[in-house]
Amino acid sequence: MFFFLSKFLAFFTKPSNLLFLLVIVIITWFVIRVVRFLFAEISRGSVSFPGFEQEWAEPTYKICVFLIIALAAVMAFPYLPGSQSEAFQ
Repeated sequence: MFFFLSKFLAFFTKPSNLLFLLVIVIITWFVIRVVRFLFAEISRGSVSFPGFEQEWAEPTYKICVFLIIALAAVMAFPYLPGSQSEAFQ
């Protein structure tokens, strides 16, 4: 229990790391919203790209969201408390 409490309190010892994590979350949320809008318009037929079918919009959207979240997680990992410990290296 003490281990988890110390890791939780470690977030507040370095506010710059917490602020950077918040920025990553906000940017990720915004990018996902833009991608959702783009693929919704593609599936409706308002936007079209040569060679890209409307039926591909939903699966491609899901793949893009997965990749965006994975990239955000990789970017955020060094700023998490304990990420520099030998267990994670």
